[in-house]
Amino acid sequence: MEDELIVDYLLRSLPADEEIELEKRYMTDDALFERISVVEDELIDQYVKDELTADKKVLFEKNFLTTPARMERVRFARSLIDWAAAQAERPAREPASESRLSSILRAFVALLRLQTPVVQLSFATGMVLLCVWLAFEYHRAEVRYQSMVAEKERAEQNERMLERRIAGLLRGGGSGEVRSPSGENAPAPGPVAGGPAAAPPQFVSVDLVPLVRGAGAQKLVVHRETQFVQARVEVEPALETSSYRTTVSTPEGTSVWSQEVRLAATPAEPVLSVMIPAAALKTGDYILTVSAPAADGTFEGIADYSFSIQLQ
Repeated sequence: MEDELIVDYLLRSLPADEEIELEKRYMTDDALFERISVVEDELIDQYVKDELTADKKVLFEKNFLTTPARMERVRFARSLIDWAAAQAERPAREPASESRLSSILRAFVALLRLQTPVVQLSFATGMVLLCVWLAFEYHRAEVRYQSMVAEKERAEQNERMLERRIAGLLRGGGSGEVRSPSGENAPAPGPVAGGPAAAPPQFVSVDLVPLVRGAGAQKLVVHRETQFVQARVEVEPALETSSYRTTVSTPEGTSVWSQEVRLAATPAEPVLSVMIPAAALKTGDYILTVSAPAADGTFEGIADYSFSIQLQ
């Protein structure tokens, strides 16, 4: 029954409230997350084997095949099935008296029986080249494996950081409120009964959490005379650097502001405090990207944070 629910989720045919509830579950339930991956693989196999109903096939092509990565997985699954079918048919097409493998083995044995120096030198050279090629392929596979391990560790670090930020937000009653320069929560400025209107704050502050699937942008109301928006983001303490590049861009990828920021770290909570000029922001959605220095001197993105500005 739950597999059918997962299929409907992958095909985007679930009601919105059920879809949101399932996404909340798989963010905290490892078993459900793994089950979704298994059902996704089975759904791709069924599509490649033309085992889906007409309605599900239409939904699969419309709502599932929406990214290059998913299209590549379908192409790979189709190639794998075609290869397996070809391997199954090959014995029937080859003569029973002799297989290709046996021919290769007999030729190899005959080569070894030749004792001329030219043949021995050629064979030795071929073996050396083969060993070099195998060593190169092993090294390349090792590099890919180490890259995957590093990516997995980074994802786990981001997950732990997100859990800590969410726990802190739940304890503090949420984020996005106006703060005083000392860090204490303060009410948003407004007119005082019987007196003149309060002056707008010089800056407003918001604690941002990493961008995750299904999460909406954190909303922040900014007065038009406010000078700065202070975005506070927690970074993973395992990163061996104190200098980061922060970039604010639109969801379409247009950069509106960028600056290098140093880490204001404490043992319990390493935090970047990013002061964004309010004049660079308009009403709309934005993404704050934090990048760390890479080994080649460039900067590599490590986390994205989504927020929304409403000018008043």
